[in-house]
Amino acid sequence: MKKFSIVSGIASILGLCVAFLPTDANSLNQAINGNKNTVIGTNEGNVTINYNESDSSSGEQYVIVHPSGGGTYLLSDPSIASYGDSSKFICALDQGTKVLPTGPVHKEHNLVMAKFVKVQNGSCSGRHGWVTTATLAMK
Repeated sequence: MKKFSIVSGIASILGLCVAFLPTDANSLNQAINGNKNTVIGTNEGNVTINYNESDSSSGEQYVIVHPSGGGTYLLSDPSIASYGDSSKFICALDQGTKVLPTGPVHKEHNLVMAKFVKVQNGSCSGRHGWVTTATLAMK
């Protein structure tokens, strides 16, 4: 009986060691859909995140569709107060202009009010700024 207790004790300890051994991953590739949507858990070492912004086919793409039929403004500041400030004006975007979200979103009262975008075509092509979400439609 004594031998059985010792053997079972050793087996229990070995079982716990195997169950809780740390795993080692040299490389981990994640494919997560969405614009710059990156999820990283715990990490020991280096993490490299590449966002290919030159490729407009990846990520969400929008077009300007103003509810009342006109265009909208590309602004340097996302706040509502910037619409009355001409120093925040970058350029006017026409109906149907393609834009690609490239940065953060602006929230007010937990609602997304504006997105930071890069203009893909039209007279403002290549410029970056803020556009209200009310004028964006998924392409």
